[in-house]
Amino acid sequence: MARLISSFLTGTGTDVHVNGAALRAFARSMAAKSQSLTAAERQQSVEEINRLVSSGAGIAALNQIEGDYEVLNIFRDSIALDFMEVRPLPVGTMPIYRTKVLNPVNVFMGSLAGMGSTHYYITKQNGASVTPFTFTSEQVMTPNLNNLYDMEKLQLKKDAEEQLDRYLEINYNNICINTVLGAKALADPAVSIAAYATAGGSFAGKTVYSLDPGVQTSAYPSGNYYDLTTEGGLTKRVFQTLNTHAIQIGRNFQRLYIPQAAVAGKAPVWESLQNLATPVALITGTGLNNSPAASVPSEMWSEFQKEDFRGSVVIDWFGLHVEVSKQNWMPAGYCLAFSDQPSGVVWDRLNLEGAPNIGVLTTPVDGFFDMKSKSKNIATLRADYHLRNFAMLKVQ
Repeated sequence: MARLISSFLTGTGTDVHVNGAALRAFARSMAAKSQSLTAAERQQSVEEINRLVSSGAGIAALNQIEGDYEVLNIFRDSIALDFMEVRPLPVGTMPIYRTKVLNPVNVFMGSLAGMGSTHYYITKQNGASVTPFTFTSEQVMTPNLNNLYDMEKLQLKKDAEEQLDRYLEINYNNICINTVLGAKALADPAVSIAAYATAGGSFAGKTVYSLDPGVQTSAYPSGNYYDLTTEGGLTKRVFQTLNTHAIQIGRNFQRLYIPQAAVAGKAPVWESLQNLATPVALITGTGLNNSPAASVPSEMWSEFQKEDFRGSVVIDWFGLHVEVSKQNWMPAGYCLAFSDQPSGVVWDRLNLEGAPNIGVLTTPVDGFFDMKSKSKNIATLRADYHLRNFAMLKVQ
């Protein structure tokens, strides 16, 4: 094997590169034999090529190919799915969801067609059966085993595999977000956010919590949507509102997703943090909002000037320890905050891809290319009491 690999390499020391002509000749000879190869022999040939590609010289060649192209694609951002409780879903099983509370609780189930179904259930006496559904990526053309004879084809196959995984990730994100917001599974989540805000996010008529008769109802939030449009962005008041919600529900907000887009005629929401004034500026400045309630200590003002919103920013304020991340898919003006408790449940058949002819579908196009797609089978649910575990704010 070492002799085989060395036959594709030229040069000495650190100046080693792949002999493309030799590799192509070897790959074509393997392709000529492919029709008569057994499954074991075919797998062995693939492993030999993969060993070459994973060598130092092979990796350098792939990097050179990537460096020869200017990539203009801007992909959609993805959010961490830690706001969902993930449960395994073995093949052949149907999930049943029960709650520990005695009160009848309304649940929303994700669905690809129409709106999700609604059930009522009671602990132990009556559980809700959650219906799984399968979603599939778009089809991508990828070189097959007969066509992996040079580095560019290998790079094309690698890009195609990454594209398939990206399709699945985007759809997975959409389904989970839409389940939490009570929208159709594959709806545009930006539209779902705006629709949820329009509906008001009220807890009226929902079993979010059951209060003892002696508890003041105003001690707990009556909804999870806050219209702070007059703030114009992320301000002291926005974080105070989040902190109050967190205190009242006994949760900690750990992630805050903000839009990269700005409302027409306004600055991005994170600029408001950098524009907050210190108490000294309020006294000596002109044209400022002369409200001490809107001021921040000078050391915090300095910190906000240094924050780099190209990545995630962790902010410690009012007892909150929250990671702030901008998202290019979110509608302008809206923010989503998720606590350390789940806002929904997703059952995932994690081993679906390993099941033959289920997780990965390959359709031959010709002797050298296949059309390939990937599928996932999941079930999603959001109960009424999950609503208190997230908050939506409109800040512009």
